[in-house]
This record gives sequence, C-alpha cells and structure tokens, in this order.
Amino acid sequence: MRRERNRGFSLVELIVVVLILGILAVSLAPQVMKWVGRSKESLDFQEADKIKAVAQTALAEFESINGVTALQDENYNVTSAGVVTAAGGTELNTGMTALLEEYLGGEYPAVQSLSGKVFQIQLKATGRKIYVTTVTGTY
Repeated sequence: MRRERNRGFSLVELIVVVLILGILAVSLAPQVMKWVGRSKESLDFQEADKIKAVAQTALAEFESINGVTALQDENYNVTSAGVVTAAGGTELNTGMTALLEEYLGGEYPAVQSLSGKVFQIQLKATGRKIYVTTVTGTY
C-alpha cells in the first residue's frame, strides 16, 4: 500500500507568488491614486455648484429685501467651518455677508473641499455674476 503525502507549496513557489503580487501592486498604485484624485475633484465640482446655487439664492433674497439691483464687487472665503468672511467688508454688502453666513453655515457645515482647498465666492457687480473658485480654477 502506497501512501500519498500532502505537500504544500515550497518556499520558492511562495516567494515567486509574493514577488508577482508585489510587482502588480507597484504597477497599479499610481493608477489607483489617479482614480482617487479624480473622484475627489469631481466631488469638489459638485460642492462648488452647491455653494454657487446657495450664493445665487442669497443674492436674490438680499436684492428683494433691500431693493438693490447691484452690489459692489466682493470676495468671500468659505472655510471648513462653513463661515463666510468678507475680504473687503463694504457697508453695502454687510447684509449679503450675513445672508451668506446664514445660508452656508446652516446648509453646509463642512464646505472645505475634499482635496483640502478652500472655496472662494467672488461676487461681481457687473452683470450680477457669481463665481466659485478654488486654487485650481473657476467652477
């Protein structure tokens, strides 16, 4: 009667498998990091669109309350705490600043981008345009 022995993998076979897996991991890591970066950037675009919509709503409400059809140019920085701070702070825009703080503070308590950038709202008096930007560009 012949006995068969159960043999496992030899040390050489295990080392070869580990090396192959290591090579695959090293070659795929940059691609995976690109995918993660793209997804974060996509979420930043969506968040910028939300902030822009909220800013447009606040502007419309400010104009209807105060009977003003145009504001002075102003920049607002949107921090991770959701607080909007006016860069210039003109008297005409004080109420707008308060509305933005109320809207963004209530709606978006964490508006910092996933990539770590802080959004900036640019209010342009000419044409009543609102731009939401980060370090990388305008959304």
